Amino acid sequence: MVNSVCLSGEVYSLKSNEIKISASGMKYLMFTLAVPNGKKSKNYFLCFFFDTDSENSTQINTLSRFLNRGNKLFIQGTLTNMKGRGKNNNQVAIRVKSWDAYGEAKEQTVYQEPVDVVEHVDQDGEITSE
Repeated sequence: MVNSVCLSGEVYSLKSNEIKISASGMKYLMFTLAVPNGKKSKNYFLCFFFDTDSENSTQINTLSRFLNRGNKLFIQGTLTNMKGRGKNNNQVAIRVKSWDAYGEAKEQTVYQEPVDVVEHVDQDGEITSE
């Protein structure tokens, strides 16, 4: 079986465009991508991008500067389950492996060093809700 997702859409919302750090020390970004579904409706996808190696380390810093609402992104990744609290409270998210900005993407000029520590991403990159 193949677990592969390719989407093109606009950055809709951010939990924060700051780079977060998981309890295991892994850097990541979290954002929502709005993908058109017909003329007037959109589908919204929760996306995570993890710093898993030196190549991603450069990309995560760059991506954080392009995560402005309305910027257009093409993403490739895999589907993953977010484990929520309580019964039947799971959500599908996209673990982004690669991305590309297109159109008239505006880069954010201010970059902040990571400051938040969160506990909902384990050392294997398993995502659980806060």
